[in-house]
Amino acid sequence: MLRYLVVTIKRKEVSQHMQVGLIGLPQVGKTTVFDSLATSQSKKGASDIAVARVFDPRVEKLSQIFKPAKTSYAQITLVDFPGLTSQNQEKIFTQLQDMDVLVHIVRQFSAPHVPHVEGSVSGLRDAKQVFSEIILADWQLIETRITRGQAEKNPRKRAIWEKELPLLSKCKQALESEQPLFNLTFNEEEQTVLRNYALLTMKPLIVVVNTDEENDAAEDEVVDWCKSLSIPLISILGQLEKEIAELDPEEQQAFMEDAGISEPGIHRLARTIYGNMGLISFFTVGEDEVKAWTITKGETALEAAGKIHSDIARGFIRAEVVGFDTFISKGNLTELRKAGLLRLEGKEYTVQDGDIIHFRFNV
Repeated sequence: MLRYLVVTIKRKEVSQHMQVGLIGLPQVGKTTVFDSLATSQSKKGASDIAVARVFDPRVEKLSQIFKPAKTSYAQITLVDFPGLTSQNQEKIFTQLQDMDVLVHIVRQFSAPHVPHVEGSVSGLRDAKQVFSEIILADWQLIETRITRGQAEKNPRKRAIWEKELPLLSKCKQALESEQPLFNLTFNEEEQTVLRNYALLTMKPLIVVVNTDEENDAAEDEVVDWCKSLSIPLISILGQLEKEIAELDPEEQQAFMEDAGISEPGIHRLARTIYGNMGLISFFTVGEDEVKAWTITKGETALEAAGKIHSDIARGFIRAEVVGFDTFISKGNLTELRKAGLLRLEGKEYTVQDGDIIHFRFNV
């Protein structure tokens, strides 16, 4: 399934969408990668926040069939954070606690006029350096909680700390072994506790190698390192893709073909984000609107209804469901009903990727 990003820019908007934080050292081309999303819409003076539509060809197909007044794609918000330095790192890490996923941009392009802060280009060194700082930030937070709990005199707070201590010790041990917490298994209760700490290594992490045509393959060392930690990695020709994004749409495909780019790297990033976070899409359709809704794989029909409106969840009766491929095989709801292919599901039904759902409710 293909998903693509089509970007519109909104300055300093407070977003309710999934938030993706772009991080990296100075002079790694992080903002260039961000601008490869934003340039075609923002022209000059791009904001550090972009609200991006996650283009799904299934939405486009449904829109062609229903011809609705409005077509709505799923959306994510990308935030371009300043290059990490010893002076701003603590502040940025605090802000990253609000992000849903982190994307670390590492440099693998040659540009003598853009000196690297470390004096040389090494994607593996950069990846390890930022990763270690994130590990350390989480370790310090856990260590502080353990230390304060040991000195706690309030019986109620002491009891809470004692209950949390085995979990905190488990996390501390992993972090001291340079293992991110997203590679550990936690039960539902433990996940609830850890959410209160907003630990950075609990968040999904994706490494993006920003390269150029002379170095258009990510270092094997970076690939191996990411594999060892189960971190997804993709490679992007950041500067070239930014330049292509600035062209008229009809020219973009020709330039991509000339450059040997089968699809923009940002398309792969979108798919990686969704896949890494275990996200799927379901659709609501009609003459008024065709819309994609994002949920986590495994969520129920009742939870999906709540994504649309709390009243739908509160008054939930049944969900009328058909898979996308089944719908396309008939082409319209009337034929599906005649064929008995529309299913009535209850609250506990597990929504599948591509489900088209009509919720019956009464409030």
